[in-house]
Amino acid sequence: NFYQIPPERIKVFPLPTPVFSLNAEVDTKKVCAKYDIPEGFIFYPAQLWPHKNHYIILKALCRLRDEYRIKIPAVFCGSDKGNAAYLKKLI
Repeated sequence: NFYQIPPERIKVFPLPTPVFSLNAEVDTKKVCAKYDIPEGFIFYPAQLWPHKNHYIILKALCRLRDEYRIKIPAVFCGSDKGNAAYLKKLI
């Protein structure tokens, strides 16, 4: 709608989840124990690029903690793309 492209010119290419990942059995408790991950966490799988908004997530979690006394641990995964040192300093 925003770009005024006619519907007949739009093609949708679905990217289905691979079957092997749907059938994978993961022992979540073992994984959490291995990496010392507490219960009730949020998980954000994204490369550590500045535009991926890890900063915003951390600020929101701080606000929840400081204003509402709600503590929610966060687990980030992904390769460092130049932003990890900044995020660690922020934490």
